[in-house]
Amino acid sequence: MVSAWGGYVFIINLIPLHVFVLLLMQRYSRRVYIAYSTFYIVGLILSMQIPFVGFQPIRTSEHMAAAGVFALLQAYAFLQYLKDRLTRQEFQTLFFLGISLAACVVFLTVIYLTYTGLYRHFDFRLLWPLKT
Repeated sequence: MVSAWGGYVFIINLIPLHVFVLLLMQRYSRRVYIAYSTFYIVGLILSMQIPFVGFQPIRTSEHMAAAGVFALLQAYAFLQYLKDRLTRQEFQTLFFLGISLAACVVFLTVIYLTYTGLYRHFDFRLLWPLKT
């Protein structure tokens, strides 16, 4: 598809959108997990073999929906696995700690990237002026 048609980005974003809607509608199954994971991994490797595409699937933002849904699907499948293995109380405790830790990591990463100038959404240097 990549070598024959330049509009493959439409398809590569349409399929993740469909899988995301399936997750929102609570229609997740192991078949969806296996099908999308196989599609994403094989499609990514094969599309990178086309010379004019190269590493674009992992560098450009137009491919990030597919990568985001793949990561979301992996996390959701892992949570389903843990939910089957742990008691309800253990799962709730682990889930709360995991969400809290992830929020802290994201917050600190955004602050670091903004402060170093790699991400310019908000200038945190206004909050912590350094005198050198």
